[in-house]
Amino acid sequence: MTYHTTDAFFRLYHTMLPGAARRPHWPLDVWLVFDARAYEDVDGSTDFRQAYRLRRGFDRQASLLGVAQIN
Repeated sequence: MTYHTTDAFFRLYHTMLPGAARRPHWPLDVWLVFDARAYEDVDGSTDFRQAYRLRRGFDRQASLLGVAQIN
């Protein structure tokens, strides 16, 4: 497991003891919404996490438009 992804962060947050035992656990979807114009398709990628690349001249933080939380 790589520890620099959002998925890894949430897995550790909900599984590492003793903190995980004290935290409430509810199903939750977190969506990071990015500007589609800031990314380009990567040809031949079979993994959706590597299917897009940041275009030259765009900033990753500036291309984040919002965070959606769905309970």
